[in-house]
Amino acid sequence: MENAAVLDLEELIQGDFDEYLGGTRDFRNCKNDFDSHKPFCWQWPEEMGDGFFSHINLRDGLSLSMGSARFHEPVQIHFDNWHFPLVFSYCISGNMKYTFESDGGTTCWHAQPGQSSVACFRQLSGRSDCPANIPLKVLSIYVDPILLHSLVDLKNSILPQGIRELAGGSDLEYQKSFTASPAINMVIHQILNCPYQEPLRQLYLEGQALTLLTHTLARLVPPDNAICETAAICPQDIERVKHARELICNNLQNPPTLLELARTVGLHHSKLNTGFREIYGTTIFDYLRQTRLIMAKALLDNGRVNVSEAAFAVGYASPSHFVKSFKNSYGTSPGAYLRTVSRKW
Repeated sequence: MENAAVLDLEELIQGDFDEYLGGTRDFRNCKNDFDSHKPFCWQWPEEMGDGFFSHINLRDGLSLSMGSARFHEPVQIHFDNWHFPLVFSYCISGNMKYTFESDGGTTCWHAQPGQSSVACFRQLSGRSDCPANIPLKVLSIYVDPILLHSLVDLKNSILPQGIRELAGGSDLEYQKSFTASPAINMVIHQILNCPYQEPLRQLYLEGQALTLLTHTLARLVPPDNAICETAAICPQDIERVKHARELICNNLQNPPTLLELARTVGLHHSKLNTGFREIYGTTIFDYLRQTRLIMAKALLDNGRVNVSEAAFAVGYASPSHFVKSFKNSYGTSPGAYLRTVSRKW
């Protein structure tokens, strides 16, 4: 990222983490690192922007974090030799690029609204590139693989092999990106708008975190023909599928039909459908619907539009159709959601 302020994460938070965690950078066992400490919230320095990082331990081996920021200028944050358990991350708003350097090589995750990732790295270095003046928000669940092993019957599991091996104690490094489902979006909304105070708040968040974990694992379950589909996608076709996604995101108000999209990227429509589902975990139509809803929700969060304006801005011709889709995805109507966020302004 050109002209970005380059920061070292360890130096940035050294004082706070020395006080809170004794300077540890090893989060492989959530219990050892967080169990004896109360929830904490760390604020970004005012000269950088505004935002926070909060973390709460929910039970042995399970913790929840939320990061939010709006930087004054582009920021590149470096981290070195960090250790994490199994991490499930969900991008709520903003656009960030994470570059991970590990024993297994270099891995990138382009975090965009509605995009999620599951990863486990034993020794991790890298950087995150954050743009200026764009609200960034990410929710993460940290899971000790031992806890996952106790929650899921691995002998009869249909989960991906990598997840099964990690839960079984393997030192495997694993990373997979996917599109959040409506069920995932609904639970994230419920976590962000927890209706309880302590002592019920932590119990509520633990239940919702486990529900979110369940929906996420279900999202990772491969279809019966996943092996055949994966083998059918060559590197050139992957780039064509990614280009198709960009065309959808850039034309929400007047999206191309499936046949138009296939002709533009140079793939047969059935092959485009197959490749899109394999890479993004959903159909082209469902991805368009989810992206519209995510963008509409972001517009409502900013408080500058009403429900009808948000619907038309993302391509809904019928406000009533938008209301129905929004409620199905987030568990509340856009009008009720707008009233909720307006009280926070």
